[in-house]
Amino acid sequence: MQSISTDQLGADHAVSNAPAPPEIKILLENEVVALTRLSPVSLWRLERKKAFPRRIKLGAKRVGWVEAEVLGWIAARMADRAA
Repeated sequence: MQSISTDQLGADHAVSNAPAPPEIKILLENEVVALTRLSPVSLWRLERKKAFPRRIKLGAKRVGWVEAEVLGWIAARMADRAA
């Protein structure tokens, strides 16, 4: 079996030493409702006012939210409370 060096493969096949992207977790509606204690309708109203992170369409009948954005929204609410 013949070995091939990365020089022979070219730039497209070179191994990258770049750090892996951070893990992105998507929360489903029931998880966001449980985390925020808001109803689905309240979430929708806040989104419409641009006062809550926007949902991501995952499929024909499924949506989700980026966990970091929802947690950031909760942290901002906590910071407002402390101010």
